[in-house]
Amino acid sequence: RYSNKNEMGEATGKLFALPKLFSIFSPLIGGFIAVTFGFSALLVTVFIFVLIAIIPLLLAFSNGDSFIFKDGKFIPKKFSSFVLSVYCNLVEALHAKSTFKFEIKKGWRLFKDNKKYFLAEILDNIGEEVEAIIWPIFVFLTLENVAAVGIVGTLLNIGSFLFTLLVGRISDKISKKKLIKFGAILLTLTWLCRYYINQEYLIYLITIIAGFITVLFLVPFTSYG
Repeated sequence: RYSNKNEMGEATGKLFALPKLFSIFSPLIGGFIAVTFGFSALLVTVFIFVLIAIIPLLLAFSNGDSFIFKDGKFIPKKFSSFVLSVYCNLVEALHAKSTFKFEIKKGWRLFKDNKKYFLAEILDNIGEEVEAIIWPIFVFLTLENVAAVGIVGTLLNIGSFLFTLLVGRISDKISKKKLIKFGAILLTLTWLCRYYINQEYLIYLITIIAGFITVLFLVPFTSYG
């Protein structure tokens, strides 16, 4: 809501790039922990970080803004106010009750009015889950190496991060529809190539390429409208 419509692509690129920046080495570290200390240690580590990550989400229950948006930048309020806000939101969340009520008729009408959007969103989510779950499993079964799965995840994040900001800017200057179609075609070709790959260096290479191409499709698709 704070973004300029003419700069929506660049804003979306920044939105996608920031999480990737902090998660670039996470798969590699996860693979190292699994190989060195075992899967139990990895699960405990992930559980701890998930609990820590929940704290910022509690801000969603706030009646006011916990961050100030000024000149295109997020500015956090004072730390003491932030901690108090988290505590109050936690108490509120424990007693919160949802007022949402799903109605089949309204849902079906919404689907009929936006068939193309729903179909595109469904296929996009399937593609993301295949990339995040099925591809690492394929890599593990092919190379029989847990560390290799971590390397693949890190390479995918590196490829995505480096290209995300650039594509965000480009999508504000070039037709988003053309970028979406071009990205979709390249993604299809990428998955066809993966079917014939069984060598380690080719798996790493195609993973980096897939990171670039996924961003080429995802950023204009998300910012389109």
